[in-house]
Amino acid sequence: MKNILFLGMIICSLYSCTESQFMDEAETGHDPDAQNVQTNSENTNQNAQNSLNIRLQNDTDFDMDNIIVNTSTGDESFPSLESNQFSDYKTFDTAYSYAYIYLTTVNDTIVLQPADYVGETPLANGNYTYKLNFYSQNDETELSIELIED
Repeated sequence: MKNILFLGMIICSLYSCTESQFMDEAETGHDPDAQNVQTNSENTNQNAQNSLNIRLQNDTDFDMDNIIVNTSTGDESFPSLESNQFSDYKTFDTAYSYAYIYLTTVNDTIVLQPADYVGETPLANGNYTYKLNFYSQNDETELSIELIED
């Protein structure tokens, strides 16, 4: 009996779209929801002009975990980033061409610690990427950061 009830619910959900939704798309040849996608894209561009957004790029062959970024206004956690992947943008109040970054890999805990931001010019509103990479110095793995204006 439960299987019949479950099957009935599935069938009802499949036929829950109205005929007019299908007719609109079939007659006009365009998806009525496509306009929403364009609007969301326009909103993203507008947000870039009104806020300071930063994402991370893992430009290494290693996964990065437990990522914390501090651009001078507090710690911001980012989700783990697989090798050669980008994070989503996060909004910051103030940021510079570099930042404090803490992260872990399978083998290491790595910290990029700026001395200070004295004399630095804050970034203007817009979309930016901190491109992260590793290099070796004195048998230690160090983190490099490159600012990219998107």
